[in-house]
Amino acid sequence: MSQSNDRCSANPAWAATPAAYIAADTDNQLGSWWASQSGDVPFARALGQSFGDQRTFFECGINREPSCTISGCDVFARSDSPVWSYQALMSVMNLNMYFNAIFDGVVAGQLGYTNSIPQIAKTFFPPQDETFPFGDAAPWIIAILTILFALPLLAGETAALIGVGAGALLIGSTTTVNDQLEPLPATNILSVVEMQNYASQYGESTRHTLSEWANTTFQGQKDGSDKTILNYIAGGAFVDSKVIPTSKEIESFYKAQMASRTINAKWSTSRVFIMFTSTLDEDNISGPNQTKYYSREDSGVYYLYQMHEGNRMTSQLGKPEGLDDLNGTQFGISGQDVTKSSARAFRAGGFNYTQETQMKELEAAMASNNTLDPFAEGAGWSGTWTIPVCDTGKYDWNVQYDDSTLRYGRLPCCCGENCKDTKAFVEVANIVGSQTFLRGCYEQLKPLAGIDFEKIDYGYKWEMTFQVAWLGWSDGIRAGVVIGMIVGGTVVFGLLLCCCCAILG
Repeated sequence: MSQSNDRCSANPAWAATPAAYIAADTDNQLGSWWASQSGDVPFARALGQSFGDQRTFFECGINREPSCTISGCDVFARSDSPVWSYQALMSVMNLNMYFNAIFDGVVAGQLGYTNSIPQIAKTFFPPQDETFPFGDAAPWIIAILTILFALPLLAGETAALIGVGAGALLIGSTTTVNDQLEPLPATNILSVVEMQNYASQYGESTRHTLSEWANTTFQGQKDGSDKTILNYIAGGAFVDSKVIPTSKEIESFYKAQMASRTINAKWSTSRVFIMFTSTLDEDNISGPNQTKYYSREDSGVYYLYQMHEGNRMTSQLGKPEGLDDLNGTQFGISGQDVTKSSARAFRAGGFNYTQETQMKELEAAMASNNTLDPFAEGAGWSGTWTIPVCDTGKYDWNVQYDDSTLRYGRLPCCCGENCKDTKAFVEVANIVGSQTFLRGCYEQLKPLAGIDFEKIDYGYKWEMTFQVAWLGWSDGIRAGVVIGMIVGGTVVFGLLLCCCCAILG
C-alpha cells in the first residue's frame, strides 16, 4: 500500500491500526452512512463507489480478492474522503482476505485430509480393523473453524481493542457452522471408502457454508447470528492485516487437526492411554521421552502408552499403532502433542471432554493475552486429542516402550485419589473385560501397603474359569492337567484344576 502522499503517510490518523480506527469514530460514522443508503447496492460495492477512487466495480466475497482492493491513503486524502472511510474500507478488504484465506486453506486442507485417509488407516489402525469410529464429525469441524475465526482475538496487545468485532465474528462463525453441518449418529462406523466419501461431503458442506456466509456478510445483510459486517469490523478488528494468517498456514493447521481427531477416535478404542505421575523432577525419565509431557501446573509428568496383550496372559506397554509416523512430513504431529493435548483436555473435562468444554477452553485462550494460542499450538492444543489419562499420583508405574522384564508390564491399576476414578478410566480406555489386566494389577499391587486390590472397583471381576486358567498356566502346569485327565479321569482333573486355580489366584 502506497504511503507517498505527505497528507497521510506521516499522519497517525491514517495509520491502519485499531487506535486510529477508533479515533476516527469509524463505527458510528460508518453506521450512519450505511443507514442513509437505500440498500439496493450491496454494502461493499456501495462503500467502494462512495469514497477514495470511487471504484465502479468493488466486489468482495469468496474468490473475489482482485476486485476487493483499495488504493493507498493518498487517494483518499486527495479526494477529501474522510479518514473513517479509509479505515472502514481497509477493514472490509482485510476481512475479505481473511474469509478467502480460511476458505482456500480449508478447501486445500480438506482435500489433503481426504486423500490421506487410506494412508491414515494403513498406518495408525490395526491391519485387521481398518474401520473408522467416526461418529459425529460436526464438533470437530466446528472446533477447528472456531479456532480459525478466533485468531483476531488472539492477537496479543491489540486483542483488547478489537474484542467487540472479533468476538462478534467468532459468535457468527459458531452459529453459522452449527446450523449448516448435519451430524451423523455418534456410533457411526465407516469403512475407508465410506470415510472418504463422508469427509468429502463434510468438506463440501463447509465450503458452501463459508461461501454463503461471506456473500451475505459483504452484502450488508444479517446472517444466522443476527449480525452484519458492521458488527464484524467494529473496533478496528480487521483494519490491521497482521491478524490474518496465510491460506497455507490454515491448510496445514486444518489437515493436522482433522488427522489428529481421526487417529484419536481410533486410538481411543484401542487401549491407548496416558499415565500421570506426580513429581517435581522435570527431568523425569521413567517413561519414553518420545511422548513425555511435563506440566509445572500439574506438578507431574505424563507418558503415552498402548497396552499390548500376549496369547499367554501377558502384556506390555508399547507404542500406539503408527506413533513413529505421526511426525512425518504428511502429518507433522509429535508424540508430545498427543500427550500434551490429552493431558490438558483431561484436566479441563475429565473423561467427558465435550464441545462445551472446548468452547470454554477457547474463551480462556482469548482472555489469556496471547499466553495461550490454539492456532500456534496446533495438534497440541487442548482437546485436539482426548486419550484417557490415569492419574496414578505418587506411584510411578511408567516404563520404557516394550519393556518385557515383567510378565504383565506396569499397568494403570489405580487412578485418582483412593483409586476412585479407576472404573471410569478402565471403561473409556476400553480395557473392560481384560483378565490379563486384572491379573497384572493383582500382582502389581500385592507388595504395596497403601493400596488394596480387593477394594478397587474395576467395573468387572476376575473370571475363575478353565479357559482363563489355561491361558495363565505355564507349559508344565498344562502338561500336568493333560496327564491328569488321561490317567486319572475327571476326579483327578478336578482336583488338579482346583490346585492350579489356587496357584493363579
